[in-house]
Amino acid sequence: MRIVICRPEEAAHVWHHAERCLAGTLELIKDTHLPHDVLAAILKGEMFLFLAIEGDKIVGATVCHFMFYPRMKALLVFLGGGTDMPSWVTQMDEAHQQFARAQGCGRLEIVGRPGWERAAGYRKTGVALVKGL
Repeated sequence: MRIVICRPEEAAHVWHHAERCLAGTLELIKDTHLPHDVLAAILKGEMFLFLAIEGDKIVGATVCHFMFYPRMKALLVFLGGGTDMPSWVTQMDEAHQQFARAQGCGRLEIVGRPGWERAAGYRKTGVALVKGL
């Protein structure tokens, strides 16, 4: 298993594979982001696509972006999915941490379904609530 950060210029070539991995999560955020919105942000370098690759097959993907707080910069993982998550989630988390540190982040954040908390060893700090207007 290897984890790679997809360079923006390569993202369009692998997006259809990553999009399949992210399909469930993309469905949950369709009010704010459609798949082409996410790809456009990756192509512009505003978001980052991480891939879990087994042999020549993409088995998992995450999408991250920076959050800027008055006292800290953080890397937010806001999309993630794929198959056989236990086989790659620890390596993916390590790749996120390494990338975040290299970019000067003081923290790594995940917004997602409860399974990520258990799988990646994070602690819950709150609940995200949404109301349509």
